[in-house]
Amino acid sequence: MTRRAAQLLRAAIRTLRPIKPLLLAAAPRPLARRYQAWARSVEFDPRRFPKRDHPRGVNIVGYLRSESGVGESARSMAKSARAAGMPFSLFNAAGIDHARQEDSSAGQPDLHHPYDVNLFCVNAYEMASVRERLGGAFFAWRRSVGYWYWEVPPFPPAYRDRFEGLAEIWTASAFVADILRAVSPVPVATVAPPVEPRFSSRRRSELGLPEGEFLFLAMADAGSFFERKNPEGAIEAFARAFPPGKGVRLIVKINNPARDASGVAKLRALAQGKGIEVLDRVFSREEIDGLLNACDAFVSLHRAEGFGLPCAEAMALGKPVVATDYSGTREFLDSATGFPVPYRLAELSRAVGPYAAGGSWAEPDLDAAAALLRRVVEDRTEALRRAQAGARRMREGFGVGPAGQRLARQLDSLRSRA
Repeated sequence: MTRRAAQLLRAAIRTLRPIKPLLLAAAPRPLARRYQAWARSVEFDPRRFPKRDHPRGVNIVGYLRSESGVGESARSMAKSARAAGMPFSLFNAAGIDHARQEDSSAGQPDLHHPYDVNLFCVNAYEMASVRERLGGAFFAWRRSVGYWYWEVPPFPPAYRDRFEGLAEIWTASAFVADILRAVSPVPVATVAPPVEPRFSSRRRSELGLPEGEFLFLAMADAGSFFERKNPEGAIEAFARAFPPGKGVRLIVKINNPARDASGVAKLRALAQGKGIEVLDRVFSREEIDGLLNACDAFVSLHRAEGFGLPCAEAMALGKPVVATDYSGTREFLDSATGFPVPYRLAELSRAVGPYAAGGSWAEPDLDAAAALLRRVVEDRTEALRRAQAGARRMREGFGVGPAGQRLARQLDSLRSRA
């Protein structure tokens, strides 16, 4: 294939990016193989670009304005870099096609990514598209790292090419690191994000919440799949624990409800008449902080979490947390700092989003969860003791200072390797 023909094919595929896999599958096999080989050699081979030394620092690429876990991971890494006194730039992955970057030092748009390390806070299934759109110059003579979440083992063979061009993979928890380490051709390290208590003076009345009741809060993002977040389990466990009218209420906050309108409707039907309120209107970050502050306890009966940021933020605020004793939350929540819920491992009978049938995740014991919810309400002294221990653990192990130190150590390790 001539260079000009490859460029034309690449331009056509970029234009039709949403159906790129179908186009490549439909193309004659020799043509598809040549295109892929050409794309790798042109896009990701630093030898095609003049050698240069870049100053030490981090170019953080992510969905900077997204109210999602992956968006928060980019913002969290920026906090860690700032705490470590490390130069960094922020590049909005959602605006790559417009080549718009935000530089943390200049405070204004900049078209450069000046530093020696690229940190991609985008998940594996997005990495190929981001890599292609950025082009080879973004990778040339830099070390590139993927900061990935993957919550359900095993990691799919179809995503093995996402490791291309990366020197390391970082994860938020040892749980995710173990999943990726089983297949990764590059080193995998755990670099947990910072967790800060986000205080708010918002009153319950301002948020439409009832006064004078003990409030549990559960949160789920429809974009992260209700099957994995399992708000249905929280509703069922609460219903088993408390009959209506006992002065205890569960608030279920749904983010991005438009992503699964039928799922939201199902949750509303399950909650009806059980002292449970489902909130699906759009909340600002300040209102979310208000919810976390206004609740008396937090519950997450997830089937799998890469880290479990809402649980961590609730613990940082000194709230008792009842959560499935599985996956990322085990980094910080145990019987000394919260109320872990026992579980059994279950196999996915069908694909859920990017997670294939045959993978495994947790099925929390709902009767045990109900008993723990009752204990939080009935034994306030013990709930307070564990909540205070949880806040201390978050402060000492996951505060901005320790997170900055983790980031600095891992960057030193990365640079020390040839």
